[in-house]
Amino acid sequence: MAIPLLTTKLYVPPPRPGLVARPHLFEQLQQGLRGALTILTAQAGFGKTTLLGEWLHHTRLPAAWLSLDEEESDFARFWSYVVAALQTLHPGLGQSTVQLLQGPQPLSIQQVLTPLLNQIAALPVADSKTIVLILDDYHHISAPVVHEGVAFLLDHQPPQMHLVIAARADPPLPIYRYRARGQLTELRADDLRFTPLETTAFLNAQMGLSLSAEEVEALEARTEGWIVGLQLAALSLQGRSDPQRFIQAFTGSHHYILEYLTEEVVHHQPQAVQRFLKQTSVLDRMCAPLCDALQAGEAADGEAMLAELQRRNLFLVALDDEGHWYRYHHLFADLLRNLLRKEAGPQQMHELYRRASVWHEQQGSTSEAIKYACQAQDFERAAVLVEEAAQSLLALGQVRMLLAWIECLPQGLVQRQPRLSIYYGWTLHLGGQTEQAQHVLYQVREKLHSLPPAPEVAVLRGELAVLLTSIATLREDTDTVLREGQEALSHLPVDDPVSRGRVLIALGTAHAYTDQLDRAERAWNQARGFALQGNNPFLATAAMELLAGMQVYHQGRLRAGAGTLEEILELGTAADGSPRSFASTAYVLLADVHLEWNELEAAAGYLARGHELQQRSGVGYGSLFAHCAQARLRRAEGDPQAVLDALQMAEHALDAYPMKHMIVHLAACQVRLRVWLGDVETALGWAEGHPATIGRQFPEALPAYLREVQQMARARVYLARGETERALRMTTDLEEQARAAGREAHAIELGLIQALAWQAHGDTAAAEQALGRSLALAGPEGYVRIFLEGGTPVAKLLGQVAGQGLVADHVESLLAEFATGTERASLQGGPTRATASRSAWPWPEPLTRRERQVLGLIAEGRSNREIAERLTISLNTVKKHSSNIYSKLQVESRTEAAARARELDLL
Repeated sequence: MAIPLLTTKLYVPPPRPGLVARPHLFEQLQQGLRGALTILTAQAGFGKTTLLGEWLHHTRLPAAWLSLDEEESDFARFWSYVVAALQTLHPGLGQSTVQLLQGPQPLSIQQVLTPLLNQIAALPVADSKTIVLILDDYHHISAPVVHEGVAFLLDHQPPQMHLVIAARADPPLPIYRYRARGQLTELRADDLRFTPLETTAFLNAQMGLSLSAEEVEALEARTEGWIVGLQLAALSLQGRSDPQRFIQAFTGSHHYILEYLTEEVVHHQPQAVQRFLKQTSVLDRMCAPLCDALQAGEAADGEAMLAELQRRNLFLVALDDEGHWYRYHHLFADLLRNLLRKEAGPQQMHELYRRASVWHEQQGSTSEAIKYACQAQDFERAAVLVEEAAQSLLALGQVRMLLAWIECLPQGLVQRQPRLSIYYGWTLHLGGQTEQAQHVLYQVREKLHSLPPAPEVAVLRGELAVLLTSIATLREDTDTVLREGQEALSHLPVDDPVSRGRVLIALGTAHAYTDQLDRAERAWNQARGFALQGNNPFLATAAMELLAGMQVYHQGRLRAGAGTLEEILELGTAADGSPRSFASTAYVLLADVHLEWNELEAAAGYLARGHELQQRSGVGYGSLFAHCAQARLRRAEGDPQAVLDALQMAEHALDAYPMKHMIVHLAACQVRLRVWLGDVETALGWAEGHPATIGRQFPEALPAYLREVQQMARARVYLARGETERALRMTTDLEEQARAAGREAHAIELGLIQALAWQAHGDTAAAEQALGRSLALAGPEGYVRIFLEGGTPVAKLLGQVAGQGLVADHVESLLAEFATGTERASLQGGPTRATASRSAWPWPEPLTRRERQVLGLIAEGRSNREIAERLTISLNTVKKHSSNIYSKLQVESRTEAAARARELDLL
């Protein structure tokens, strides 16, 4: 469901005839385009909005305009409006960001804005700027998360874009940083004041007065070049025979000048105009039918009156091109409301607000209807409207707005209405106030228990339990998840499959954390069914991803996991054949499966598609798995620097999702690859969970399946450090435990670690037995890379057990993989390489990709110089590669190398 937006907020103010030209300010604004940010800060009435509108009209710059008010302090609403503004220039731009904002899960600033910034960066660069984004009235924004988002945008702003912020005070952004970089242009009150020449032109030429130089000077001194003060003074002076006496009559601060001048202006209008001005001042935006609704029973023609106000130049600002929507200048509206309050009292003002609320409700403008109902203090009516709108707002992620609405209601009223209190708990929870949310929700539970049994009460108890289950899942409180989940299922109606699906996903996770993987699998499968029944493929995907992750990473059921993931891809394919963003993690997990099968090209393709979808959607949950898979893929290609880069990106991804299984997965990945890189001490830090290494405290009280992963990582490090007995002690009982629990992926790895440890220990028979146990489980599922990454020691062991009946076909295929030389650095470094004798097994040490290129050119009869020119490398590098090739193939000449390569089918 889309967030409803007012297009009037995206309207660039049109030029007004007869305005005083301000070319020097235009020039400052134009020069500011060289940097990243321009800010205009001054109190109301200094012409910030008018200046920007005139500048855009004068320069014809491609501008996206957004007029802000308090409601845009909601993160999702603010960025939805920003995207809508940008789409006035480039339709379709940022659509993936809109989809993210409308999703059910709260996302980080980086996840939401990265796709938008990438799309802006892909736009062609114009001579000046492709996009000038103007945020007007930014002082209305109070949410820190919105300010953080704007700062993120500025820090990563593409060169195609320039940001302009107009506000009454400096925005809470790191302005000093942009100022220090020379990226900031600032226009403040002193810059915006009218000069003496501009004051003369404004008063006499534009406002039609005939003031002397002394009278102009006096007015300028009284108003200090304050534009709205000059305008009000000019309106008051029109038709007066003695302007000098009037000019001398007002002194003091801007506030008092304005009050005085406003009363002067209003009191000189006809009674009908005065009444219209005061009554409609309660409106933030107005149109003729709305104005008529406020003047119910009075002979008023809103359309004619708005036209008359425009003719009289009474601070009316157009909000669209059609002349349908308007607003008053903010200061003028404030002071009109003060006049109304003095003359009419609060009761009449409440009635005007109530009429505005009713009109907006009839038009389907729920947000405005609720706002005016609260201003009318008609809280019962406001509560009904909030309840009706809450589900839609939660679905759109407009948590802050819903929270603001609920908190504007009397606390006692909220507590008396359980459903409203449940929504209050949702908003607090999603806003990060978990403790307060639980307090509110437990109060609701007490109230529900005190009510007599009824179908509606049962439904509320079910919805309440769903929320408490969700909170407990995020806090990894399995006992509460299980308790609240069962409570939810016992009360949720059968016709609410989506809520049931959410609960079952949480229950499955809790079962997994308590080492009941079979129950977890059943729960996730049930959740999938309920989600599909409720036509919610996104929720079904979440359940199936959890199931596939367990199948692939723990149970060792690669083929079943691939089938589950392929089903997600079917769900995640649109009617036109394009992939949907929510399938991004499934692509990443499929890449991991094909990587284990050593189908590197397929793995790279799935990984690229998953990364593309993640970038498009901004959903970062699967990014850690993507970076770990990328690191293993780069290892297979023999690129150590790319491995390190991918590991670093994985660490950054963990910051957004520091959950137990994420931390353990990354730690295991780090250990595997750090050992391969020879950085054993860093690997030890990850395996032991040293905060200085992993950047956070390693989670305590891990469930058995995660504890096994961590202990396997430790055993790998012990093996790398030559502590073979320690590695054997750790893995022997662990392998039996993993087998008994059905965690065959763990048993495969543990058997391989034991085989390498026994081999290094000098017990060949025990090594072969351990390898046989591992192969017996790995063969049917097609495991390859875990053996290739073991390098020369594993290749030697495979050569020894070949033909012994231990999954013979799989052994032969693994030996063939070693022989093709596709695995580069399995044999580079590693703790046990020194113990392996190349002459003890029949296969040559695999060639690197570059060595295979050199070998191919040698076989063609190319000279070293020709090879160097063809591959764009130095002659010395060619000689070094040739030496490595001779050594690995155990030959002594180019002719022998070519013959040996053909014999082994390497060419």
